[in-house]
Amino acid sequence: MHFAKRFVMASAVAWAFTVAPVVSLGQAQAIECDIAILNGRVMDPETKFDGVRNICVDNGWIMAITQDNVAGKEVIDASGHVVAPGFIDTHFHALDGLSSNASLRDGVTTGMNMELGAMNIADWYAQKENNWSANPLQTRRQGTSRSSDDQAMDKDLYGP
Repeated sequence: MHFAKRFVMASAVAWAFTVAPVVSLGQAQAIECDIAILNGRVMDPETKFDGVRNICVDNGWIMAITQDNVAGKEVIDASGHVVAPGFIDTHFHALDGLSSNASLRDGVTTGMNMELGAMNIADWYAQKENNWSANPLQTRRQGTSRSSDDQAMDKDLYGP
């Protein structure tokens, strides 16, 4: 699996940490799932949890975050790695695909560019669709938000 997709998956898994049940089974029995993330240092800033755990993901849902054995169709060995929620960067300037991929290595899964903004939001998002590894968030350019061109564009995007 591509590194960025693996990292996003691990980030998404840990993000839901607070809603996942912690299952306690005997050491002889393994929890079966689609994706098993093993021996990762799970860190959740919201709950202040910090410990090495195995994570079971089945059908896109976190089924367990546990110290017990986990088996999966796909296994990711996270030994020596941190599994944490995806971080939101509220002052994001990684506006190309390469920079977006690099930001994933820092744990940023959502980048918010709210400084200058884009002239046409719909075009900006269309350019990012299917070729952007992080979740982009863009604001509209403020300096021209009251111009007649922008008002016409608003009608095209949002109707009268």
